[in-house]
Amino acid sequence: MPAFFIPHAKDKDQTERMYESIKEYVGKVSGPVADERIYSISYAHNGKQLHSVVGEKDGVHGEEVIAILRASQSDLYFICTANRGVTRGDPILAGGGWQTVVQGFSANE
Repeated sequence: MPAFFIPHAKDKDQTERMYESIKEYVGKVSGPVADERIYSISYAHNGKQLHSVVGEKDGVHGEEVIAILRASQSDLYFICTANRGVTRGDPILAGGGWQTVVQGFSANE
């Protein structure tokens, strides 16, 4: 796995500011967010297995995934794109059931 990044961030400071801003926004629109840095998630949605990776297009709307967050008080994940959880709108929801596989970023930065 790569070291933690946010697509289009110019440096580590901007990456951290963007990440905190996304967490704050998602916390307001969708509920409290855990401080877990997630690189990818595979999950079932409407009978289909989907896979989202930070920096790649998501399988639902075809938008670039900017961040993937985990709800702090439930078994939900929030897939954030520019239009879904970063600058406006609700993030894409992914359940954390038995078919869900989550990979974090590398601990080496």
